[in-house]
Amino acid sequence: MPPDTATITVAPKDQTKTKPLPPGFDPKNPPMVYSAPECSGTRLITQETEKLYAADFAYLRQFKNGTAVPSVLGHVAEDEHFGFSAWGFAGVPVAMVGDAGERKTQTNAEGNYSFENTQPGSYVVRSWQTAYEPWPPSARVTVPADGCGYVAFDMTGTGSIAGQLLDREGRPARNIQINIVRLGKDGKPVMFGYKRTQSNAQGMYRFEKLPHGDFEVGVAIADPPDRETPYPPTKWSENERNTIYVGAGENKHIASFQLPARLAARKITVTVHWPDGRPVAGADVFANVDNSATAKGKTNKMGIAHLDLLERTAYSVHAYAPRIPTEPTRVIKSENKPVAADQRQIDLQVRFEPGVAHPRRNIYAPKALPPLPKPAS
Repeated sequence: MPPDTATITVAPKDQTKTKPLPPGFDPKNPPMVYSAPECSGTRLITQETEKLYAADFAYLRQFKNGTAVPSVLGHVAEDEHFGFSAWGFAGVPVAMVGDAGERKTQTNAEGNYSFENTQPGSYVVRSWQTAYEPWPPSARVTVPADGCGYVAFDMTGTGSIAGQLLDREGRPARNIQINIVRLGKDGKPVMFGYKRTQSNAQGMYRFEKLPHGDFEVGVAIADPPDRETPYPPTKWSENERNTIYVGAGENKHIASFQLPARLAARKITVTVHWPDGRPVAGADVFANVDNSATAKGKTNKMGIAHLDLLERTAYSVHAYAPRIPTEPTRVIKSENKPVAADQRQIDLQVRFEPGVAHPRRNIYAPKALPPLPKPAS
């Protein structure tokens, strides 16, 4: 990563929270700015502004070169909450209204916009696009005499896809979880770009608030198979085509598709023990498919747990030791072991790992192994 694209904090000498400066800055006489992936490149560092503001790198470079002018910058995304890598929305109108009047512009190919040479003051910025709902609807921004303001918008689509799910006999498949996956411009699934819904008593389902673009619909194509949805991944298709295109604001009804045969269940036995061989009672045992836990259990006094898994599904199994009321300086867990297709028993050994207790499971590691119970007299 180039030095001038790393997040930096620059403070006067009486401030203690500093990080290395990019080349070109004088470390003995640093500018008082806070830099991060949003705009406020020349605001003085205080406890309040450090929490509320961040700086746009392009503006910071201009400030460094002495060419910066008061501006309002921003970005418009196309449903960034429906996928981790949402792209910028090009050609979207943006308007800014304030004491100096109204100005309008459009986003560029990357979804960015700017109002340069902005008179210092307070402004209301809004953006809009046909068949989309902007969030926020509008935003107020203050432009200081020696800085800039930043406003980002997210455009949520109003399109939809509806259809019907049938069982193997062609009857409506009720209460089945169905996924929709958003595809990127490269035709591949967008990271975290999926939603889920459930079929009703007539097997009907509907996905709403969709942006324009390509999608795939199916069963277990984003969420792995589990006991509630015991089916192999199955995509909707028509004429050997899986992709469904939705235009901006389009409400599309697609042909029905059928469920495959249910996956058979199998039971495996998991034994969890300490490094010295003693059983771990009360351990949480998880079976994962693609890093998602689809089955779980708890060990008994003998350190044994039973899990119901599905055939033709690749699992890995791991365990966490139970909470022990000692200083939480280390985490106790086992390695993550794959489960072979014909495997019915698996052994896990917990080990001590550096770190703190897991924030969600209250898992604590003892400084020493707990003592063995005393024999009954």
